[in-house]
Amino acid sequence: MLLVSIGVLIIFLIMGFSPTNAAFKALVVLLILSMLKKDTRLSFKDIIDALEKGARDILGVAAATACAGIIIGVLTLTGLAVKLSSMIIQLSGGNLFILLFLAMIVSIILGMGLPTAACYVLLAALVVPALIEFGVPVLAAHLFVFFFGVISAITPPVALAAYTAAGIAESNPMSVGVNAFKIGAVAFFVPYVGVYNPAFILDGSFLQVIKVVMTSLVGCSALVFCVQGYLFKKLSLPMRFLLLISALTLIDPKLTTDFIGIAIYAIVVLFQKFIQNSSN
Repeated sequence: MLLVSIGVLIIFLIMGFSPTNAAFKALVVLLILSMLKKDTRLSFKDIIDALEKGARDILGVAAATACAGIIIGVLTLTGLAVKLSSMIIQLSGGNLFILLFLAMIVSIILGMGLPTAACYVLLAALVVPALIEFGVPVLAAHLFVFFFGVISAITPPVALAAYTAAGIAESNPMSVGVNAFKIGAVAFFVPYVGVYNPAFILDGSFLQVIKVVMTSLVGCSALVFCVQGYLFKKLSLPMRFLLLISALTLIDPKLTTDFIGIAIYAIVVLFQKFIQNSSN
């Protein structure tokens, strides 16, 4: 019955209903379905208790959304939002990686607490012009800010998706946010590849696309092992640092950097395998 209600929610959203309206209809369907089986049937008291619990659980999300709204309001009222593009370019000092890093930070901050569509519209107006002016392809620039605007949902300290999940799981919101950030850390790698190598977003030949997909898989796995600190067995800090270097070098599509990144990755994997075999 839980899966059916999620399906109903998606269907109503596709039909053009507002998120609030679609969620209400999905809840009504869920309530009706719960009455069909004796072990899931809700009494009047159960319904009241559920409404009370929902009201309590939403407080954390509401507080986080309010704080995000304050940040966006300050940017808008002070006129800082209008000057943002030129400021980002000046701070980057002509370095593309620094520019992308600054754009990532701004996208995450401005994306906090916003719905996906509103987040993208805001970032497309404020951040994308700076990237395009620097020479980043239009599609890559839009996907870059959109990606990080969405990732803000699992990036502490706001991490609205983590707050919502924590309310459902009755867990600590910040702990859930940190773990979501660690699990989703590889998502911070992908947009950079799309900017440095347009073949990643299918803007290139078939061989170029295959090459960037293979090197990105290696880079993503290197970053995952680095963040999680485990590869066959626990990774030491030097090994984790080497994996981070491997992931960063594989962002650049040059053959030299690809060779260095893959070589470092292979050395770490072989070393960890050797240690595992030695301990056994």
